[in-house]
Amino acid sequence: MASNAPAALLAFRRFYSSASTAVSAASSKTRKKKNLVEVLQFLPNWGVGAKVCKGHWEPETYYQLTRIQLGKDARHGAAWGIFHASGAPKSGVVEKIGGVNKRCWRYLKGEQKAGTEKV
Repeated sequence: MASNAPAALLAFRRFYSSASTAVSAASSKTRKKKNLVEVLQFLPNWGVGAKVCKGHWEPETYYQLTRIQLGKDARHGAAWGIFHASGAPKSGVVEKIGGVNKRCWRYLKGEQKAGTEKV
């Protein structure tokens, strides 16, 4: 019986080592969410005029981007826009967008307005 113990231990180690590699392989396939600057970096004029929202917001709730100020590394920064709730501007005033560096932003495909500024 003493000879079975090392074999059982070896099988136990093989099972759990392959399970941990399967978990690490699955977690490496998940996409990392993006902050607002990372979402806008591939859009023309850094997305000025684009509609963006956080992932957990209700439909038809978004910011119409009017201005963006990038950090030195072009991965962080600040942004300003007009907030729309239920598809209509809430106040029509340009305000600073909060949570720009949080990783929960989405780009809403649609028409971009021209004539807005980039700093």
